[in-house]
Amino acid sequence: MIRHLEVSFITPTFYLLPKIHKNPRVPPGRPIVSGMGGLCDAVCKFIDFYLQPLVETLPSHVRDTSDVLRRLNGLTADEGILLVTLDVETLYTNICHEHGLRAVEYFLSMSNWAPPLQQLILELLEFILTHNVFTFGERFYLQRRGTAMGAACAPSYANLFLGYWEREVFGGGVPASSHAQCWLRFIDDIFVIWGGTTSELEGFVRHLNSNSFNIYLTFHVDPIKVDFLDINISLTDQRLVSTDIYRKPSSVNALLHASSGHPKFTINAIPTGQFIRLKRICSETGVFEDRANEMRDRFRARGYSTRSIKKAYKRARSTPRDQLLLRFNPNTTRCTEPKIRFVSSFNRQWEHIRGILSKHWPVLQTEPVLRNTLPDRPLMTARRGRSLRDMLVHSHYSRPNKLPFSTGRPLVGSFPCGSCIACRHGNIVRATSFTSSSGARTFDIRHYISCNSTGIIYYATCNCNLIYVGLTSRELKVRTREHVRDIIAAKQVKLEDVDTLKTIPRHFRVHHRSEVLR
Repeated sequence: MIRHLEVSFITPTFYLLPKIHKNPRVPPGRPIVSGMGGLCDAVCKFIDFYLQPLVETLPSHVRDTSDVLRRLNGLTADEGILLVTLDVETLYTNICHEHGLRAVEYFLSMSNWAPPLQQLILELLEFILTHNVFTFGERFYLQRRGTAMGAACAPSYANLFLGYWEREVFGGGVPASSHAQCWLRFIDDIFVIWGGTTSELEGFVRHLNSNSFNIYLTFHVDPIKVDFLDINISLTDQRLVSTDIYRKPSSVNALLHASSGHPKFTINAIPTGQFIRLKRICSETGVFEDRANEMRDRFRARGYSTRSIKKAYKRARSTPRDQLLLRFNPNTTRCTEPKIRFVSSFNRQWEHIRGILSKHWPVLQTEPVLRNTLPDRPLMTARRGRSLRDMLVHSHYSRPNKLPFSTGRPLVGSFPCGSCIACRHGNIVRATSFTSSSGARTFDIRHYISCNSTGIIYYATCNCNLIYVGLTSRELKVRTREHVRDIIAAKQVKLEDVDTLKTIPRHFRVHHRSEVLR
């Protein structure tokens, strides 16, 4: 019988992603509030499930690069047109709650969903927008305007907000809007084919920036070529719209190295995927050949064999570009039936596990019930394992402890990190020594110990001056949280059954009930 169910949430963390492509020396930051595992995370995903179909109905919306290429394929431009890109400045943090909710309500009213469901979505969305609590350093904050960029429903919410604004631009008689012969938008990035003059474009943008939606746009215009997403869009001598791949000046050769510990099938698929991407984006054969030569050099620098590079190139060259532009490949069989998969974190034994499953799979298929459920062969999905980056880099910022480096003495003692749940709740304290329960002896801590330390002997104190000494081979913070959970769960145990409890929860159940463990 389950006596206690503890549900814990992670407080979202604020951090910045530096935009080094804009200013490598003093890069501006993209504000992110990581909401994964937070209180509103599941609700955000629920709302996004219903908002995404509404986004698909927007005339200007493009899903990705492939969608842009499909819209531009075979497009011919008139004489004197201008290529323009617009960018909405700091969109997510500038959306007023009132305008955003009004936009979502408008598009929900155009759907065929029941009114109670529409009302539920609006109320949940309002709750998310007004309860975006996050932490930075050692303080908690409430976002009062805009939406968190890390929320699952944020892109759909922002898309609908701009779609509602676009109704006024093209449906409300905005001056010179008829010159926009093509208007494609990927969230806050907009591509326009402009049929008017430069002065008319400048007046059009000024008028767009005079709005009540708190929207401000910057623009770049060129009669020959512009960059949009990862595409370089230009005009040929025949006035055809041509596309080429675009790499930012700050881009480096970040292809996964061939000697990486990733699954072999993942590494083998990277050259094929990259050459196929080149063939899809490059509208002219000569441009594709030039970019393919550059990509060959990048793959060789990352340790890929000539054979794998040549095989990937030949496959991309022989595939018709029109086929690559299709949203769904007609040669691919799409299976709608759910499949049972073996899911686990990737490790060195992955191929060995695959061999075991394949060897004994026929045994499972001899069972009458499983025969109709299991696929013909085992399907395996590898989760990404914990990397060195995951261990060294954390989005949560905490001020570093003042360490006695200037004294020249080795750092010894117990130190909380200040970022994990055990340290934030005060379960792990900073100390350089500890005293016995009788107070007769004091013991110095001779090593450096933190909440991430493993294979240590630890002690826990109680308000009644009793000390519990334990040993753990795991991280101290993991063992500490287990003690806390055991104490909370012990509150449901009757006093006559306390002998079934472990030492610490039994002591707190009998003597203290809900006292705090340190």
